[in-house]
Order: sequence, then structure tokens, then C-alpha cells
Amino acid sequence: MELYQLRQFQAAARHKNMTRAASELCIAQPALSKTIHKLEEEFGAQLFIRNKKGLECTRQGEILLEYADRILALSEDAARAVSESLEIGRASCRER
Repeated sequence: MELYQLRQFQAAARHKNMTRAASELCIAQPALSKTIHKLEEEFGAQLFIRNKKGLECTRQGEILLEYADRILALSEDAARAVSESLEIGRASCRER
């Protein structure tokens, strides 16, 4: 499982629609469908129920979404912390 897969899954769950999620992510809808299918294979569980209204998370999809939200938030926090540490390090070097 990769972060990009979680981002794509999260967008699909939020929009409840593959086409709108793909548009937000600037990717083709078939690529998004393929990512979701790979995640379903990896977990051995259906993550969405596809119906006329769009997508609805299954219980397993809801569980993954909870973790995806936390993992992606932590990833953003880590990137921000590293970036901030670099800025502090550069400022310290300039002060010397």
C-alpha cells in the first residue's frame, strides 16, 4: 500500500463518485478504478459498493478510510516538521 493509493481511496470515498474524485486528483478515471481494485485485492475485501448513486463505503472501506485519514495527516505533519527543521537549520547557519 502506497500513500498515493490512500489519497486516491480517500478522494473516492469523499466524493462518492469515481469521476469527480479522478477529476480532483487530475488522473484518468480508469487509473483510479485500477488503484481501488488493487487495494481491494491487497486487503481481500470490497471497499465500495457501486450503485446508481455512485459509491458507498463498505464497513471495511469505512475502517480503511479512518486509517487513511490518520496516515495521510501524519504524512503531512512529517513533511511539515522536516521542512521546518531545514529552515531552522539554515537560519542557524546564517547566524554563525
